[in-house]
Amino acid sequence: MRMLLRSLCSGKFLRSFERWTVDVEAAMDFESIPHALEMVRRRGLKDMELVLTGVPAHLHTVSLIQLLGGPKDGQVTLNPKRRNRNGAS
Repeated sequence: MRMLLRSLCSGKFLRSFERWTVDVEAAMDFESIPHALEMVRRRGLKDMELVLTGVPAHLHTVSLIQLLGGPKDGQVTLNPKRRNRNGAS
């Protein structure tokens, strides 16, 4: 399993400390969720999601919007699957 950070605004993955990429294979792989969250905190990144590869499709993203730059309570919101307006995924 790989853990990648993706910007919700651009759709790009964090490649290194200063670079972004659309190529999932070139994206920085975090060894743990706490390491990824620390990167978000240290860099002051907003509107990010943690993308997990190599897991079932319904568990592939964790929204980090509420972690930094979201509601004041600092909670992490889990959004395993996005739905369209009709309620379908």
